[in-house]
Amino acid sequence: MSDQNRYGDKLIMRKMFVLFALALALIISGVALAQDSEPQYAGLDMDLSGITIRMATIGGGQYEAMYSSIPVFEEATGARVEIVALLDGFAIDQKLKLDFATGAVDYDVAWDHTSFVAQYVPFLEPLNAYFTEEELSQFSPAILEAATIDGNLLLIPRHADVSALHYRADLYNNPEIAEAYRAATGMELTVPTTLEEIDRQARFFVQNGYSTYGYGMAGKEEALTGRFYEFLFASGGALFNENFEPTFNDAIGVQVATLLRDWYRDGILPPDTTSLLWDGDAQNFCNGDVALKLEWYGWYSYFQ
Repeated sequence: MSDQNRYGDKLIMRKMFVLFALALALIISGVALAQDSEPQYAGLDMDLSGITIRMATIGGGQYEAMYSSIPVFEEATGARVEIVALLDGFAIDQKLKLDFATGAVDYDVAWDHTSFVAQYVPFLEPLNAYFTEEELSQFSPAILEAATIDGNLLLIPRHADVSALHYRADLYNNPEIAEAYRAATGMELTVPTTLEEIDRQARFFVQNGYSTYGYGMAGKEEALTGRFYEFLFASGGALFNENFEPTFNDAIGVQVATLLRDWYRDGILPPDTTSLLWDGDAQNFCNGDVALKLEWYGWYSYFQ
């Protein structure tokens, strides 16, 4: 049986579940559709009795709080949601690669990232017809654009993977540390806005014993590429030009790569950075071992 025939009868389930995913995305992103502060849902007015929706998705860290809304969906619609895989972002992407290559996909919905999704275009159901303009208006146009390839919406956002600078307030609000920084650098200790300032402050905190490490990041496998790209883009660089020719090794790219190398060599980064994904990196920050770091805002409540 062809994949098209095999999964053709699941398209209606996929459509219904996409609306469920929209409801969850609205909850997580804090979109308010009413005057009160209660969570708002969409797609719960459907009768899906007897339908099981199989889902391969991301787990760990702050991701699984979203799934507490699954029972609400199940109770309202009569559907049953079965999570067949709950893996970290890289592991779930590796599973998709293998399953699509071998024809082993036996689930209806999967998590993926905009940076990975282009390789799966032939296997994905475009979502454009499953959403109204009003429903899509709840999302940032830039996020939807990132999830669209050749005019086809292939992902519906659950969150925006945008980094915010997190820092230890006890370091920045300490008058003695501020005075020591002023004496050492001739500058005021304020929250940094450039890589140059981050570098200067991170080194100061470590060299003067205020923090074990100056900066923290997930550096295992593709995570390191993501952090490099983040710094590269913020510095005015790019991985590729408009013709998709590599530009990450230009002067800006070399400067960023050198900065990361020097941080690792000089002990500004933890020595196990290349083994860390987000959970371990977050724990270092919560332990007070790291002075500051860029991180997706979904970790903010965990850091408190």
